[in-house]
Amino acid sequence: MPRQLQEHLARERRVRRFRRRAGVHRPRRRRLLPRVRHRTCRRLRAAALRAQGQTVVLGLVSSKVPELERKDDLKRRIDAAAKFVPLENLCLSPQCGFSSTHHGNKLTADDQWRKLGLVLEVSNSVWG
Repeated sequence: MPRQLQEHLARERRVRRFRRRAGVHRPRRRRLLPRVRHRTCRRLRAAALRAQGQTVVLGLVSSKVPELERKDDLKRRIDAAAKFVPLENLCLSPQCGFSSTHHGNKLTADDQWRKLGLVLEVSNSVWG
């Protein structure tokens, strides 16, 4: 195991031990980032059970391929998510960073900006 990872894990163990002794509990998260797969809402249902009063971030825009998703498809999936979580508690995001492997993805900088522009357009049309 790399040394940096060992140090990080040891630091996390010390912090957890301190919190446990001091009776300090980690505050509730404000955002949930469920991994919502294509055409399935099972994980979203599970997130909805925990998401009362929290924001659920929907990573519906792929960061792996340069093709843009259709706006209608994204809006339809947001509407499907709104059946489980109130619309005001939802937000839209790319799935993850644009270079999620050491090889990177076949996306140019222009592709990335177009994807972010798509997120902005759909978000403005859904939430105003």
